[in-house]
This record gives sequence, structure tokens and C-alpha cells, in this order.
Amino acid sequence: MNCPHCQKSIGLFSPVMLGPTKPGGARTCPHCGQKFAIAADKKLALVVAVGTAALGFFLLRPIPYVGPILWGLVPVTLTYISAARLQKIEP
Repeated sequence: MNCPHCQKSIGLFSPVMLGPTKPGGARTCPHCGQKFAIAADKKLALVVAVGTAALGFFLLRPIPYVGPILWGLVPVTLTYISAARLQKIEP
């Protein structure tokens, strides 16, 4: 993911993305110091969630013991990764 201000890369699982937010849901870019927020593309999230849940039903659920756990975690993780967007927060 790229910062909406400076276009430098911010890791999806970096402390900036997963750590606590400032008041109002703001996060600070480690490169330029500008504030941004994480938003979701809801249409894309719905398509990805339904698709991965359906595929997981047939591919992951039959695996003994860990299949049902993977069937829950994989769609959630893929939906988060594909639908997250960074938006500018104007001061």
C-alpha cells in the first residue's frame, strides 16, 4: 500500500497499519509525517469475501482438524488485504 500523500510504500502488517490510531482514526505516515486513514472498498470486499468463502468451503474445510479454522481465517485475511484503501485526512 502506498501513502496517499508521498506515494511511498507502507507495509500492510507494519506497526503503523496495525498499531493504535490517533483520535478520529488517523494514522501517521512514517516517511512524510502526514495523516491518513484506512477505508474499505465495500463492493470489492463483498466479492472477495463471498468468493474466498465459497472456495474455502470446498478446498479448506475438508482438511481434518484445521480445515474449519482455515476456512474462517483465509476469507477474512484476504478480504482485509484486498479491500483496504488509504485515504488522505485533511488538517
